[in-house]
Amino acid sequence: SKQVADKQVLKTLKKQAEKRFENKPAPCPKHWGGYELKIQTIEFWIDEKHRLHDRFLFERAGKLWKASRLFP
Repeated sequence: SKQVADKQVLKTLKKQAEKRFENKPAPCPKHWGGYELKIQTIEFWIDEKHRLHDRFLFERAGKLWKASRLFP
């Protein structure tokens, strides 16, 4: 990563790129690849003293998420 002077530099470059690729997709290098992740469940674990952890499970329900608490 390169250093940048401040956030305004990034905002200016973003506006320039939006104008340059206004009605067309921005090209990606041929060597780029990637993965699409479709998350169905995710757990958040907050470590607490005496193993009384906070654990939350989020499960996809259509376009929404259902949240529930889990035992430590």
